[in-house]
Amino acid sequence: MSLNPVREVDYRRRLAIEHLQRAEKLFSLKDWVGTVSSCQLAVENFAKAIIAVFEVPTWSHDPSDQLKGLISRFPSGLTDKVNELADIVMEMAPEHGRSTYGEPSEGL
Repeated sequence: MSLNPVREVDYRRRLAIEHLQRAEKLFSLKDWVGTVSSCQLAVENFAKAIIAVFEVPTWSHDPSDQLKGLISRFPSGLTDKVNELADIVMEMAPEHGRSTYGEPSEGL
């Protein structure tokens, strides 16, 4: 797969913003499942936008390892923020499945 970094970064950025706006709307409606789902997708796509500057983003809902693998390519002033984003992505990734399929063992 060839990658046009500018197009991919812009696509992922726009997608992340759309998911964030959707999350804000769903939050105001007290749709907690929708809020969590949209938040997870926003964080995932913000991370993938950053990854796309350097390489093709993974199809995984948890691109945290890929993002952490690129840390050495960031200016030193950004590495803490990139690590923080990777940690958030890793924490939020399981919510994709939970918000999509529920938690059968918990009756949810």
